[in-house]
Amino acid sequence: MIAIQLENIDDVTIVNGEVTAITVAPNQQGYKIEQEQGTGMFDDNPIGNRENGTYRSEQSLSLVLNDRKTETRNLVNLLAKNRLVFVVVENTGRISLAGLERGLMLADGAGGTGTAHEDRNGYTLPFSGTEREQAPTVLASLISALLEPAV
Repeated sequence: MIAIQLENIDDVTIVNGEVTAITVAPNQQGYKIEQEQGTGMFDDNPIGNRENGTYRSEQSLSLVLNDRKTETRNLVNLLAKNRLVFVVVENTGRISLAGLERGLMLADGAGGTGTAHEDRNGYTLPFSGTEREQAPTVLASLISALLEPAV
């Protein structure tokens, strides 16, 4: 998964529901977030309003970070203070771009050491937001460029 501050995305090109180009602001990049398999989740729920003839997409995702190192703490603080766009690699291999227009924001996260040896020593961070449409897919070839500082 990659998190990018919404304000650092300059332009996104979408063709038929697929992101074919993403431009990040100069000297900015996304943050790669490694999670244990089977710990994170992403929901993208279309919600209609029959009376108004409208709909929106409620997007939510949960990050699970299994450590409390200084670098992780600093990343948590950065994520908590910003509207974020997430590049999500789903179990099927599909790659989605969540929070594209309005960004996702941290809700009530949790961090701690637990009590037993097998308890999580880390963070659980739920993010949510509302978008006009469901998340578009992303071309896999775009991923590596998002992790390099833009020039």
